[in-house]
Amino acid sequence: MLPLRIDPSASDFLVMRQENVLYVDKTAQIISFLGNGMAQLFTRPRRFGKSLLLLTIKAMYGGDRSPFKAQTPGEADLAVYRDPAWDWHDRPVLHLDMTAMGQEDGSIASGLIAQVAFVAGQLGMEDAYDRSSPFPAAHLGSLLGALYRSQVALGEPDYARIVVLVDEYDAPILDYMHTEQAAAIRRELADFYNVFKMQSGMIHRLVMTGITCFVREGLWSRLNHVTEVSQDPHFHDLAGFTDDDLDTLWAFHQWVPHQHRIPPGFLPLSREGWREWYNGYRFAEMADRPLYNPFAIMHSLKQGYLGDFWAMSGSLKAVESLWSRETAAWVPLPDWLPAHIQDWDRALDLERWKQLTPGEDAQAMLRQWDTAQLTTLLHQTGYLTLQPDGSLALPNREVAMQAALRLHPWLNHNMRRAQLHLQRMYRALKELNLPNVIQAYNHLLHQFPHQRFHQAGESTYNLFFDLSIIRFPPLWDHGMEPSGLLGDGDTVLVTSDVVLIVECKLGPAGTADEGLHQILKKGYPRAVPQACAMYLGLAIEIQDRQAVHWKCDGFTKDGDRMHRALDSTDSWPPTREALYERWATGPPIQA
Repeated sequence: MLPLRIDPSASDFLVMRQENVLYVDKTAQIISFLGNGMAQLFTRPRRFGKSLLLLTIKAMYGGDRSPFKAQTPGEADLAVYRDPAWDWHDRPVLHLDMTAMGQEDGSIASGLIAQVAFVAGQLGMEDAYDRSSPFPAAHLGSLLGALYRSQVALGEPDYARIVVLVDEYDAPILDYMHTEQAAAIRRELADFYNVFKMQSGMIHRLVMTGITCFVREGLWSRLNHVTEVSQDPHFHDLAGFTDDDLDTLWAFHQWVPHQHRIPPGFLPLSREGWREWYNGYRFAEMADRPLYNPFAIMHSLKQGYLGDFWAMSGSLKAVESLWSRETAAWVPLPDWLPAHIQDWDRALDLERWKQLTPGEDAQAMLRQWDTAQLTTLLHQTGYLTLQPDGSLALPNREVAMQAALRLHPWLNHNMRRAQLHLQRMYRALKELNLPNVIQAYNHLLHQFPHQRFHQAGESTYNLFFDLSIIRFPPLWDHGMEPSGLLGDGDTVLVTSDVVLIVECKLGPAGTADEGLHQILKKGYPRAVPQACAMYLGLAIEIQDRQAVHWKCDGFTKDGDRMHRALDSTDSWPPTREALYERWATGPPIQA
Protein backbone atom coordinates (compact mmCIF):
# COMPACT_ATOMS: atom_id res chain seq x y z
CA MET A 1 0.00 0.00 0.00
CA LEU A 2 1.79 3.18 1.21
CA PRO A 3 5.60 2.97 1.29
CA LEU A 4 5.67 5.42 4.18
CA ARG A 5 7.63 5.16 7.39
CA ILE A 6 6.65 6.21 10.89
CA ASP A 7 8.80 8.65 12.86
CA PRO A 8 7.07 9.85 16.06
CA SER A 9 9.80 12.41 16.74
CA ALA A 10 9.60 14.07 13.29
CA SER A 11 8.48 17.71 13.41
CA ASP A 12 10.00 19.25 10.28
CA PHE A 13 7.33 19.20 7.57
CA LEU A 14 9.71 19.44 4.59
CA VAL A 15 11.96 16.67 5.93
CA MET A 16 8.93 14.47 6.53
CA ARG A 17 7.75 14.94 2.96
CA GLN A 18 11.21 14.41 1.50
CA GLU A 19 11.76 11.22 3.50
CA ASN A 20 8.23 9.80 3.09
CA VAL A 21 7.33 10.03 6.76
CA LEU A 22 3.66 9.47 7.54
CA TYR A 23 1.92 12.86 7.86
CA VAL A 24 -1.69 13.52 8.91
CA ASP A 25 -2.95 16.36 6.74
CA LYS A 26 -3.87 19.46 8.74
CA THR A 27 -3.48 21.99 5.92
CA ALA A 28 -7.24 22.59 5.52
CA GLN A 29 -7.47 23.60 9.18
CA ILE A 30 -4.32 25.71 8.79
CA ILE A 31 -5.83 27.69 5.90
CA SER A 32 -8.89 28.48 8.02
CA PHE A 33 -6.68 29.37 10.98
CA LEU A 34 -4.47 31.75 9.00
CA GLY A 35 -7.54 33.50 7.63
CA ASN A 36 -8.83 34.15 11.14
CA GLY A 37 -6.56 37.10 11.89
CA MET A 38 -3.15 38.72 11.45
CA ALA A 39 -1.78 37.79 14.90
CA GLN A 40 -2.82 34.64 16.78
CA LEU A 41 -1.75 32.52 19.74
CA PHE A 42 -2.44 28.79 19.85
CA THR A 43 -1.62 26.79 22.99
CA ARG A 44 -1.58 23.04 23.51
CA PRO A 45 0.22 20.63 25.88
CA ARG A 46 3.78 19.56 25.14
CA ARG A 47 4.34 17.15 22.25
CA PHE A 48 0.97 17.89 20.71
CA GLY A 49 2.23 18.86 17.26
CA LYS A 50 2.80 22.60 17.70
CA SER A 51 6.29 22.63 16.14
CA LEU A 52 5.06 20.62 13.17
CA LEU A 53 2.18 23.08 12.81
CA LEU A 54 4.54 26.06 12.54
CA LEU A 55 6.94 24.33 10.16
CA THR A 56 3.99 23.39 7.93
CA ILE A 57 2.93 27.05 7.88
CA LYS A 58 6.51 28.01 7.08
CA ALA A 59 6.52 25.63 4.13
CA MET A 60 3.17 26.95 2.91
CA TYR A 61 4.68 30.44 2.69
CA GLY A 62 7.90 29.14 1.15
CA GLY A 63 6.69 29.41 -2.44
CA ASP A 64 7.25 25.73 -3.32
CA ARG A 65 4.05 23.81 -3.94
CA SER A 66 5.67 20.43 -4.64
CA PRO A 67 6.01 19.16 -1.02
CA PHE A 68 2.23 19.32 -0.71
CA LYS A 69 1.65 17.07 -3.70
CA ALA A 70 1.23 13.34 -3.11
CA GLN A 71 4.69 11.91 -2.51
CA THR A 72 3.93 8.20 -2.85
CA PRO A 73 1.51 5.99 -4.82
CA GLY A 74 -1.90 5.82 -3.19
CA GLU A 75 -1.44 9.04 -1.22
CA ALA A 76 -3.75 12.01 -1.85
CA ASP A 77 -2.54 15.54 -2.48
CA LEU A 78 -2.71 17.64 0.67
CA ALA A 79 -5.68 20.00 1.04
CA VAL A 80 -3.69 23.18 0.48
CA TYR A 81 -2.32 21.79 -2.81
CA ARG A 82 -5.89 21.35 -4.03
CA ASP A 83 -7.05 24.77 -2.81
CA PRO A 84 -7.12 27.20 -5.78
CA ALA A 85 -7.34 30.21 -3.44
CA TRP A 86 -4.02 29.68 -1.68
CA ASP A 87 -1.36 32.17 -2.81
CA TRP A 88 1.90 30.27 -3.41
CA HIS A 89 4.05 33.37 -3.74
CA ASP A 90 7.20 33.22 -1.61
CA ARG A 91 7.16 35.36 1.55
CA PRO A 92 9.94 36.08 4.09
CA VAL A 93 9.56 33.97 7.24
CA LEU A 94 11.18 34.75 10.59
CA HIS A 95 11.00 31.64 12.78
CA LEU A 96 11.98 31.86 16.47
CA ASP A 97 12.34 28.64 18.47
CA MET A 98 12.17 29.70 22.11
CA THR A 99 13.08 26.24 23.39
CA ALA A 100 16.60 26.67 22.00
CA MET A 101 17.68 29.28 24.53
CA GLY A 102 19.80 29.07 27.61
CA GLN A 103 19.39 31.36 30.57
CA GLU A 104 21.44 32.15 33.65
CA ASP A 105 20.29 33.35 37.04
CA GLY A 106 16.81 34.09 35.79
CA SER A 107 18.03 36.37 32.97
CA ILE A 108 17.28 35.52 29.37
CA ALA A 109 18.76 38.58 27.65
CA SER A 110 21.81 36.78 26.27
CA GLY A 111 19.66 33.86 25.12
CA LEU A 112 17.25 36.14 23.28
CA ILE A 113 20.09 37.99 21.57
CA ALA A 114 21.65 34.66 20.56
CA GLN A 115 18.33 33.44 19.16
CA VAL A 116 17.95 36.56 17.02
CA ALA A 117 21.53 36.13 15.75
CA PHE A 118 20.85 32.49 14.88
CA VAL A 119 17.72 33.38 12.90
CA ALA A 120 19.57 36.22 11.15
CA GLY A 121 22.23 33.73 10.06
CA GLN A 122 19.58 31.40 8.66
CA LEU A 123 18.14 34.30 6.65
CA GLY A 124 21.53 35.49 5.44
CA MET A 125 21.02 38.74 7.36
CA GLU A 126 23.77 38.42 9.98
CA ASP A 127 25.51 41.60 8.80
CA ALA A 128 22.36 43.53 7.88
CA TYR A 129 21.05 44.53 11.32
CA ASP A 130 22.34 46.49 14.32
CA ARG A 131 23.82 44.23 17.01
CA SER A 132 25.32 46.93 19.22
CA SER A 133 22.48 47.31 21.72
CA PRO A 134 22.47 45.34 25.00
CA PHE A 135 18.69 44.97 24.73
CA PRO A 136 17.22 41.91 22.95
CA ALA A 137 14.19 43.89 21.72
CA ALA A 138 16.48 46.25 19.83
CA HIS A 139 18.13 43.29 18.06
CA LEU A 140 14.77 41.83 17.07
CA GLY A 141 13.39 45.18 15.89
CA SER A 142 16.50 45.87 13.85
CA LEU A 143 16.38 42.46 12.20
CA LEU A 144 12.67 42.79 11.34
CA GLY A 145 13.27 46.19 9.79
CA ALA A 146 16.29 45.04 7.82
CA LEU A 147 14.45 41.96 6.52
CA TYR A 148 11.43 44.02 5.47
CA ARG A 149 13.55 46.62 3.66
CA SER A 150 15.49 43.92 1.84
CA GLN A 151 12.22 42.48 0.52
CA VAL A 152 10.95 45.90 -0.57
CA ALA A 153 14.22 46.40 -2.45
CA LEU A 154 13.43 43.30 -4.51
CA GLY A 155 10.60 45.23 -6.15
CA GLU A 156 7.62 43.33 -4.74
CA PRO A 157 6.31 45.41 -1.84
CA ASP A 158 3.05 43.44 -1.69
CA TYR A 159 5.03 40.39 -0.57
CA ALA A 160 7.58 42.17 1.62
CA ARG A 161 5.64 41.85 4.86
CA ILE A 162 7.03 39.15 7.08
CA VAL A 163 5.51 35.94 8.42
CA VAL A 164 6.65 35.67 12.05
CA LEU A 165 6.45 32.28 13.76
CA VAL A 166 7.28 31.88 17.46
CA ASP A 167 7.51 28.30 18.66
CA GLU A 168 6.86 27.73 22.41
CA TYR A 169 6.80 31.43 23.24
CA ASP A 170 6.50 30.64 26.96
CA ALA A 171 9.39 28.16 27.17
CA PRO A 172 11.76 30.59 28.93
CA ILE A 173 9.17 31.10 31.69
CA LEU A 174 7.95 27.59 32.41
CA ASP A 175 10.76 26.34 34.63
CA TYR A 176 10.68 29.59 36.60
CA MET A 177 6.92 30.11 36.57
CA HIS A 178 6.42 30.29 40.33
CA THR A 179 9.87 31.44 41.40
CA GLU A 180 11.45 34.77 42.29
CA GLN A 181 13.08 34.97 38.84
CA ALA A 182 9.72 34.76 37.05
CA ALA A 183 8.91 38.48 37.20
CA ALA A 184 12.25 39.51 35.65
CA ILE A 185 11.90 36.92 32.87
CA ARG A 186 8.37 38.05 32.08
CA ARG A 187 9.50 41.68 31.84
CA GLU A 188 12.29 40.79 29.40
CA LEU A 189 9.93 38.69 27.30
CA ALA A 190 7.25 41.39 27.35
CA ASP A 191 9.71 43.94 25.95
CA PHE A 192 10.92 41.42 23.37
CA TYR A 193 7.47 40.43 22.11
CA ASN A 194 6.26 44.04 22.17
CA VAL A 195 8.37 44.52 19.02
CA PHE A 196 5.70 42.59 17.09
CA LYS A 197 3.09 45.13 18.12
CA MET A 198 5.32 48.16 17.50
CA GLN A 199 6.29 46.93 14.03
CA SER A 200 3.01 45.25 13.08
CA GLY A 201 2.96 47.18 9.79
CA MET A 202 5.87 45.03 8.59
CA ILE A 203 4.20 41.76 9.59
CA HIS A 204 1.88 39.75 7.32
CA ARG A 205 1.09 37.04 9.88
CA LEU A 206 2.17 36.44 13.47
CA VAL A 207 1.60 32.94 14.84
CA MET A 208 2.73 32.07 18.35
CA THR A 209 2.45 28.68 20.01
CA GLY A 210 3.02 27.64 23.60
CA ILE A 211 1.73 25.60 26.48
CA THR A 212 0.24 28.32 28.68
CA CYS A 213 -1.32 31.74 28.31
CA PHE A 214 0.11 34.25 30.78
CA VAL A 215 -2.68 36.72 31.34
CA ARG A 216 -2.18 37.78 34.94
CA GLU A 217 1.60 38.00 34.93
CA GLY A 218 1.90 41.21 32.90
CA LEU A 219 3.16 39.57 29.70
CA TRP A 220 0.01 39.12 27.68
CA SER A 221 -1.12 42.70 28.21
CA ARG A 222 1.77 43.75 25.95
CA LEU A 223 0.44 41.42 23.24
CA ASN A 224 -3.17 42.56 23.34
CA HIS A 225 -3.31 42.74 19.54
CA VAL A 226 -2.89 38.95 19.38
CA THR A 227 -6.04 36.80 19.19
CA GLU A 228 -5.94 33.82 21.53
CA VAL A 229 -7.70 30.90 19.80
CA SER A 230 -6.77 27.95 22.00
CA GLN A 231 -10.35 27.50 23.20
CA ASP A 232 -11.98 28.32 19.87
CA PRO A 233 -13.93 25.22 18.74
CA HIS A 234 -13.26 26.08 15.09
CA PHE A 235 -9.55 25.35 15.63
CA HIS A 236 -9.91 22.59 18.19
CA ASP A 237 -8.35 19.96 15.90
CA LEU A 238 -5.59 22.19 14.51
CA ALA A 239 -3.23 19.94 16.49
CA GLY A 240 -4.11 16.49 17.77
CA PHE A 241 -5.87 13.61 16.03
CA THR A 242 -9.60 13.12 15.56
CA ASP A 243 -11.44 9.82 15.21
CA ASP A 244 -11.38 10.32 11.43
CA ASP A 245 -7.60 10.65 11.57
CA LEU A 246 -7.44 7.49 13.66
CA ASP A 247 -9.51 5.56 11.12
CA THR A 248 -6.93 6.45 8.47
CA LEU A 249 -4.03 5.50 10.75
CA TRP A 250 -5.67 2.22 11.76
CA ALA A 251 -6.08 1.26 8.12
CA PHE A 252 -2.39 2.01 7.71
CA HIS A 253 -1.50 -0.07 10.78
CA GLN A 254 -1.85 -3.42 9.02
CA TRP A 255 0.95 -2.44 6.64
CA VAL A 256 3.43 -1.58 9.38
CA PRO A 257 5.95 -4.38 10.00
CA HIS A 258 6.41 -4.56 13.78
CA GLN A 259 9.77 -6.04 14.62
CA HIS A 260 9.50 -5.24 18.32
CA ARG A 261 8.49 -7.85 20.87
CA ILE A 262 5.73 -6.58 23.14
CA PRO A 263 7.31 -6.10 26.59
CA PRO A 264 5.80 -8.06 29.48
CA GLY A 265 2.84 -6.26 30.99
CA PHE A 266 2.13 -4.08 27.96
CA LEU A 267 -1.01 -4.44 25.89
CA PRO A 268 -1.06 -5.15 22.14
CA LEU A 269 -2.21 -2.35 19.89
CA SER A 270 -5.95 -2.15 19.26
CA ARG A 271 -8.36 0.47 17.97
CA GLU A 272 -10.31 0.41 21.24
CA GLY A 273 -7.04 0.57 23.17
CA TRP A 274 -6.12 3.77 21.36
CA ARG A 275 -9.40 5.31 22.51
CA GLU A 276 -8.97 4.28 26.14
CA TRP A 277 -5.29 5.21 26.44
CA TYR A 278 -4.88 8.37 24.33
CA ASN A 279 -8.28 9.92 23.57
CA GLY A 280 -10.37 12.36 25.58
CA TYR A 281 -8.74 15.80 25.22
CA ARG A 282 -11.10 18.79 24.97
CA PHE A 283 -9.65 22.28 24.95
CA ALA A 284 -12.81 24.13 23.90
CA GLU A 285 -16.17 24.28 25.65
CA MET A 286 -18.12 23.68 22.44
CA ALA A 287 -15.80 21.10 20.88
CA ASP A 288 -17.97 18.44 19.27
CA ARG A 289 -15.47 15.60 19.64
CA PRO A 290 -12.42 14.80 21.75
CA LEU A 291 -8.85 14.58 20.48
CA TYR A 292 -6.16 11.91 20.65
CA ASN A 293 -2.60 12.65 21.75
CA PRO A 294 -0.63 12.54 18.46
CA PHE A 295 2.75 11.81 20.06
CA ALA A 296 1.42 8.76 21.88
CA ILE A 297 -0.55 7.53 18.86
CA MET A 298 2.47 7.66 16.54
CA HIS A 299 4.69 5.92 19.09
CA SER A 300 2.18 3.13 19.66
CA LEU A 301 1.72 2.76 15.90
CA LYS A 302 5.46 2.39 15.45
CA GLN A 303 6.00 0.06 18.42
CA GLY A 304 2.87 -2.05 17.99
CA TYR A 305 1.69 -1.87 21.61
CA LEU A 306 0.05 0.50 24.10
CA GLY A 307 2.33 2.31 26.53
CA ASP A 308 2.71 5.57 28.44
CA PHE A 309 4.82 7.17 25.70
CA TRP A 310 3.74 10.78 26.30
CA ALA A 311 3.90 10.46 30.06
CA MET A 312 7.47 9.18 30.02
CA SER A 313 8.71 11.71 27.45
CA GLY A 314 9.15 14.53 29.98
CA SER A 315 7.36 16.76 32.43
CA LEU A 316 7.04 20.38 33.50
CA LYS A 317 8.65 21.55 36.73
CA ALA A 318 6.02 24.24 37.09
CA VAL A 319 3.21 21.68 37.15
CA GLU A 320 4.96 19.39 39.60
CA SER A 321 5.92 22.16 42.00
CA LEU A 322 2.45 23.72 42.05
CA TRP A 323 0.84 20.30 42.36
CA SER A 324 3.01 19.35 45.34
CA ARG A 325 2.19 22.59 47.16
CA GLU A 326 -1.55 22.71 46.67
CA THR A 327 -3.18 19.37 46.03
CA ALA A 328 -2.82 17.21 49.11
CA ALA A 329 -5.79 18.81 50.86
CA TRP A 330 -8.42 18.71 48.15
CA VAL A 331 -7.67 16.49 45.17
CA PRO A 332 -9.74 13.26 45.25
CA LEU A 333 -7.20 10.53 44.57
CA PRO A 334 -7.85 7.10 43.05
CA ASP A 335 -7.66 3.98 45.17
CA TRP A 336 -5.47 2.05 42.76
CA LEU A 337 -1.72 2.50 43.18
CA PRO A 338 0.00 0.48 40.46
CA ALA A 339 3.52 -0.40 41.56
CA HIS A 340 4.56 -2.45 38.56
CA ILE A 341 4.09 -2.34 34.83
CA GLN A 342 2.13 -5.61 35.01
CA ASP A 343 -0.69 -3.75 36.77
CA TRP A 344 -1.38 -1.47 33.82
CA ASP A 345 -4.17 -3.64 32.49
CA ARG A 346 -6.24 -3.04 35.60
CA ALA A 347 -9.42 -1.02 35.29
CA LEU A 348 -9.03 2.63 36.30
CA ASP A 349 -11.62 4.56 38.22
CA LEU A 350 -11.43 7.80 36.25
CA GLU A 351 -14.77 8.99 37.63
CA ARG A 352 -13.06 9.76 40.95
CA TRP A 353 -11.07 12.49 39.23
CA LYS A 354 -14.05 14.49 38.04
CA GLN A 355 -14.88 17.85 39.58
CA LEU A 356 -11.45 18.60 41.03
CA THR A 357 -12.72 21.99 42.11
CA PRO A 358 -16.17 21.37 43.59
CA GLY A 359 -18.47 24.34 43.47
CA GLU A 360 -16.52 26.22 40.82
CA ASP A 361 -17.55 26.86 37.26
CA ALA A 362 -14.74 25.05 35.48
CA GLN A 363 -15.34 26.65 32.09
CA ALA A 364 -15.43 30.19 33.48
CA MET A 365 -12.32 29.50 35.52
CA LEU A 366 -10.39 28.18 32.52
CA ARG A 367 -11.25 31.28 30.50
CA GLN A 368 -9.33 33.32 33.06
CA TRP A 369 -6.06 31.65 31.98
CA ASP A 370 -4.57 32.17 35.43
CA THR A 371 -1.46 29.98 35.51
CA ALA A 372 -1.17 30.43 39.26
CA GLN A 373 -4.40 28.43 39.54
CA LEU A 374 -3.48 24.75 39.66
CA THR A 375 -6.60 23.49 37.88
CA THR A 376 -6.10 25.92 35.00
CA LEU A 377 -2.45 24.95 34.68
CA LEU A 378 -3.29 21.24 34.71
CA HIS A 379 -5.84 21.81 31.94
CA GLN A 380 -3.40 23.75 29.77
CA THR A 381 -0.66 21.19 30.20
CA GLY A 382 -2.81 18.20 29.31
CA TYR A 383 -3.44 16.59 32.69
CA LEU A 384 -7.08 17.67 32.95
CA THR A 385 -9.66 18.14 30.24
CA LEU A 386 -13.17 19.48 29.88
CA GLN A 387 -16.03 17.00 29.74
CA PRO A 388 -19.19 17.58 27.66
CA ASP A 389 -21.07 18.32 30.89
CA GLY A 390 -18.60 21.09 31.81
CA SER A 391 -16.76 19.13 34.50
CA LEU A 392 -13.03 18.45 34.60
CA ALA A 393 -11.47 15.00 34.47
CA LEU A 394 -8.35 13.16 33.47
CA PRO A 395 -8.60 12.64 29.72
CA ASN A 396 -7.44 9.03 29.44
CA ARG A 397 -5.65 6.07 30.94
CA GLU A 398 -2.14 7.26 30.12
CA VAL A 399 -2.61 10.57 31.93
CA ALA A 400 -4.19 8.81 34.90
CA MET A 401 -1.01 6.75 35.23
CA GLN A 402 1.05 9.92 34.91
CA ALA A 403 -0.93 11.70 37.59
CA ALA A 404 -0.58 8.89 40.09
CA LEU A 405 3.06 8.01 39.50
CA ARG A 406 4.65 11.37 38.74
CA LEU A 407 2.55 14.38 39.63
CA HIS A 408 1.74 13.02 43.07
CA PRO A 409 4.90 11.04 43.86
CA TRP A 410 4.03 10.36 47.46
CA LEU A 411 1.03 8.34 46.30
CA ASN A 412 3.34 5.51 45.39
CA HIS A 413 5.04 5.74 48.78
CA ASN A 414 2.27 3.79 50.47
CA MET A 415 3.33 3.54 54.13
CA ARG A 416 1.30 0.44 54.86
CA ARG A 417 2.81 -1.35 51.88
CA ALA A 418 6.32 -0.18 52.75
CA GLN A 419 5.88 -1.46 56.30
CA LEU A 420 4.89 -4.85 54.94
CA HIS A 421 8.06 -5.06 52.82
CA LEU A 422 10.21 -3.99 55.77
CA GLN A 423 8.71 -6.77 57.88
CA ARG A 424 9.50 -9.26 55.13
CA MET A 425 13.04 -7.92 54.95
CA TYR A 426 13.39 -8.36 58.71
CA ARG A 427 12.23 -11.99 58.58
CA ALA A 428 14.49 -12.71 55.61
CA LEU A 429 17.55 -11.31 57.38
CA LYS A 430 16.69 -13.20 60.53
CA GLU A 431 16.51 -16.43 58.52
CA LEU A 432 19.55 -15.47 56.41
CA ASN A 433 17.40 -15.94 53.31
CA LEU A 434 19.20 -13.47 51.06
CA PRO A 435 16.99 -13.98 47.96
CA ASN A 436 14.01 -12.82 50.03
CA VAL A 437 16.07 -9.88 51.30
CA ILE A 438 16.70 -8.83 47.70
CA GLN A 439 13.03 -9.29 46.81
CA ALA A 440 11.89 -7.07 49.70
CA TYR A 441 14.57 -4.52 48.82
CA ASN A 442 13.25 -4.36 45.24
CA HIS A 443 9.69 -3.91 46.46
CA LEU A 444 10.80 -1.01 48.64
CA LEU A 445 12.63 0.60 45.73
CA HIS A 446 9.43 0.42 43.70
CA GLN A 447 7.57 2.35 46.38
CA PHE A 448 9.30 5.51 45.17
CA PRO A 449 8.94 7.26 41.78
CA HIS A 450 11.77 6.79 39.32
CA GLN A 451 12.57 10.56 39.32
CA ARG A 452 14.00 10.17 42.84
CA PHE A 453 16.63 7.86 41.39
CA HIS A 454 17.41 9.92 38.27
CA GLN A 455 21.21 9.99 37.87
CA ALA A 456 21.55 8.28 41.26
CA GLY A 457 24.87 6.58 41.93
CA GLU A 458 25.77 3.47 43.88
CA SER A 459 25.88 5.33 47.19
CA THR A 460 22.17 6.17 46.84
CA TYR A 461 21.22 2.50 46.68
CA ASN A 462 23.56 1.65 49.56
CA LEU A 463 21.99 4.39 51.63
CA PHE A 464 18.53 3.10 50.77
CA PHE A 465 19.58 -0.38 51.88
CA ASP A 466 21.01 1.06 55.10
CA LEU A 467 17.83 2.96 55.87
CA SER A 468 15.75 -0.15 55.23
CA ILE A 469 17.61 -2.25 57.82
CA ILE A 470 18.58 0.37 60.37
CA ARG A 471 15.39 -0.43 62.28
CA PHE A 472 16.72 -3.92 63.18
CA PRO A 473 19.36 -3.12 65.85
CA PRO A 474 18.58 -6.16 68.09
CA LEU A 475 19.09 -8.44 65.09
CA TRP A 476 22.25 -6.98 63.56
CA ASP A 477 25.03 -4.60 64.48
CA HIS A 478 24.98 -2.23 61.56
CA GLY A 479 28.02 -0.44 60.15
CA MET A 480 28.25 2.06 57.32
CA GLU A 481 31.85 2.60 56.23
CA PRO A 482 33.21 1.28 59.55
CA SER A 483 36.71 2.33 60.49
CA GLY A 484 39.37 0.44 58.58
CA LEU A 485 37.07 -0.50 55.71
CA LEU A 486 38.27 0.86 52.36
CA GLY A 487 36.05 1.94 49.48
CA ASP A 488 32.71 3.72 49.22
CA GLY A 489 29.16 2.75 49.92
CA ASP A 490 29.64 -0.52 51.81
CA THR A 491 27.32 -1.89 54.47
CA VAL A 492 28.44 -4.39 57.12
CA LEU A 493 25.98 -6.34 59.27
CA VAL A 494 27.25 -8.41 62.18
CA THR A 495 25.55 -10.88 64.52
CA SER A 496 27.16 -13.07 67.15
CA ASP A 497 28.44 -15.51 64.52
CA VAL A 498 27.70 -14.09 61.02
CA VAL A 499 29.16 -11.17 59.09
CA LEU A 500 27.26 -9.94 56.02
CA ILE A 501 29.08 -7.44 53.77
CA VAL A 502 26.83 -5.79 51.17
CA GLU A 503 28.23 -4.10 48.07
CA CYS A 504 25.98 -2.42 45.48
CA LYS A 505 27.21 -1.96 41.91
CA LEU A 506 25.44 0.20 39.37
CA GLY A 507 24.96 -1.78 36.15
CA PRO A 508 25.44 -2.37 33.37
CA ALA A 509 28.94 -0.95 33.91
CA GLY A 510 29.19 -2.54 37.36
CA THR A 511 28.43 -6.23 37.91
CA ALA A 512 27.85 -8.53 40.86
CA ASP A 513 31.13 -10.32 40.08
CA GLU A 514 32.93 -6.99 40.37
CA GLY A 515 31.26 -6.43 43.72
CA LEU A 516 32.58 -9.70 45.11
CA HIS A 517 35.99 -8.96 43.63
CA GLN A 518 35.98 -5.58 45.40
CA ILE A 519 35.22 -7.27 48.74
CA LEU A 520 38.16 -9.61 48.10
CA LYS A 521 40.55 -6.92 46.85
CA LYS A 522 39.82 -4.53 49.70
CA GLY A 523 39.96 -7.29 52.31
CA TYR A 524 36.74 -6.14 53.92
CA PRO A 525 36.36 -9.18 56.27
CA ARG A 526 39.69 -8.34 57.91
CA ALA A 527 38.27 -5.01 59.04
CA VAL A 528 35.62 -6.71 61.20
CA PRO A 529 36.99 -7.01 64.76
CA GLN A 530 34.66 -9.84 65.81
CA ALA A 531 35.66 -13.46 65.31
CA CYS A 532 32.67 -15.05 63.57
CA ALA A 533 31.84 -18.43 62.18
CA MET A 534 30.73 -17.20 58.75
CA TYR A 535 31.68 -14.22 56.58
CA LEU A 536 29.33 -13.61 53.63
CA GLY A 537 29.73 -11.13 50.80
CA LEU A 538 26.55 -10.07 48.99
CA ALA A 539 27.06 -8.13 45.75
CA ILE A 540 23.95 -6.52 44.20
CA GLU A 541 23.81 -5.24 40.61
CA ILE A 542 21.34 -2.36 40.23
CA GLN A 543 19.73 -1.30 36.96
CA ASP A 544 16.57 0.71 36.28
CA ARG A 545 15.69 1.10 39.95
CA GLN A 546 15.89 -2.58 40.83
CA ALA A 547 18.34 -5.29 41.77
CA VAL A 548 18.58 -7.25 38.52
CA HIS A 549 21.29 -9.68 39.63
CA TRP A 550 23.01 -10.63 42.85
CA LYS A 551 25.78 -12.97 43.93
CA CYS A 552 26.79 -14.29 47.35
CA ASP A 553 30.00 -16.03 48.39
CA GLY A 554 31.71 -17.00 51.63
CA PHE A 555 35.00 -15.52 52.83
CA THR A 556 37.57 -16.53 55.38
CA LYS A 557 38.54 -14.24 58.24
CA ASP A 558 41.62 -13.31 56.18
CA GLY A 559 39.39 -12.13 53.35
CA ASP A 560 39.89 -15.05 50.91
CA ARG A 561 36.95 -16.18 48.80
CA MET A 562 35.70 -19.73 49.14
CA HIS A 563 34.43 -19.80 45.53
CA ARG A 564 31.23 -21.53 46.48
CA ALA A 565 29.12 -18.64 45.21
CA LEU A 566 25.38 -18.66 44.63
CA ASP A 567 23.55 -16.15 42.46
CA SER A 568 20.07 -15.10 41.35
CA THR A 569 19.60 -18.26 39.27
CA ASP A 570 20.54 -20.75 42.00
CA SER A 571 18.49 -22.37 44.71
CA TRP A 572 19.22 -20.94 48.14
CA PRO A 573 20.14 -23.38 50.92
CA PRO A 574 16.89 -24.29 52.65
CA THR A 575 18.19 -24.17 56.23
CA ARG A 576 20.65 -22.20 58.30
CA GLU A 577 22.58 -25.41 58.89
CA ALA A 578 23.01 -25.82 55.12
CA LEU A 579 24.47 -22.32 54.98
CA TYR A 580 27.03 -23.15 57.67
CA GLU A 581 27.90 -26.35 55.85
CA ARG A 582 28.61 -24.38 52.70
CA TRP A 583 30.41 -21.31 54.01
CA ALA A 584 31.26 -21.54 57.73
CA THR A 585 34.92 -21.44 58.80
CA GLY A 586 34.15 -22.12 62.45
CA PRO A 587 31.42 -23.75 64.52
CA PRO A 588 28.13 -21.92 64.93
CA ILE A 589 27.76 -20.10 68.23
CA GLN A 590 24.83 -21.41 70.19
CA ALA A 591 22.39 -18.78 71.29
